[in-house]
Amino acid sequence: METVFVWQDQGVLSYETTPEMSVAAMAARRGVHPAEAMIDLMLERELRGFFYVPVFNQDMAVVETLLRAPGSVIGLGDAGAHVGQTCDAGVASFLLAYWVGHRRAFDLAETVKRLTLDPAVLYGIRGRGLVQRGWYADLNVIDLDRLAVHEPEVLDDFPTGARHLVQRADGYRATIVNGAILMRDGEHAGAFPGRVLTNEAASA
Repeated sequence: METVFVWQDQGVLSYETTPEMSVAAMAARRGVHPAEAMIDLMLERELRGFFYVPVFNQDMAVVETLLRAPGSVIGLGDAGAHVGQTCDAGVASFLLAYWVGHRRAFDLAETVKRLTLDPAVLYGIRGRGLVQRGWYADLNVIDLDRLAVHEPEVLDDFPTGARHLVQRADGYRATIVNGAILMRDGEHAGAFPGRVLTNEAASA
């Protein structure tokens, strides 16, 4: 229980954890068993909310060291294997909002490059990652001062009715794919300009 935390819906600060914030510490302060504390905490929230269980990288100082490592490439995904247990959709938003906006630890332009061009070069996805003539016009227009992530939500709208997690963010004024506006202020704009990239499509 030392690495289990009650999710506090505080945007990017929700991911900052210290030992005194753990369920074990809360249980000790209440004088109850950690399992009893978890039940009480959920009842207090009317069975809503989450417990946050970071398996790796709980120490933000260590995370910063990893991010600064010359050979590191930013990215996260498990091909959708655990969509009901974890949500990776907020990685880029968190990186920009927390490490660039809140902590001021990284330069904006360099961070955008590490989120776009660097992975495209690594995985051989041609024509993406830079704004230049002849490349695909995929862009995000971001209000960095408003950029924030929300508490994950549970949805059951997969084709089979299966459960999955989503995480929304504020601060995206528009998402442009292939030169067409896909999202505007968090709402779908009606166009479907994207396509799924396979190995063959990425190399074409």
